[in-house]
Amino acid sequence: MSKNIFLVQGHPDASEPHLCHALAASYVAGAEESGHVVRQINFAEIEFPLFCGQQVWEEGIVPADLKSAQDDIARVK
Repeated sequence: MSKNIFLVQGHPDASEPHLCHALAASYVAGAEESGHVVRQINFAEIEFPLFCGQQVWEEGIVPADLKSAQDDIARVK
């Protein structure tokens, strides 16, 4: 049975490969070889306003990178 998998790569440095990146790549390759659909997000590569104030966070427009992640998370249910 095929599953939808959402992988969160949280290493803060995307400038060069690290162990976390190798582990994630290995996991994705194995999951895809097994027939699963894998989507992933690399937090070091997205831009979003972390400290923008409560009102902006609650009522503002969701940045495109975060909207994409929200959509991917919704697919895994």
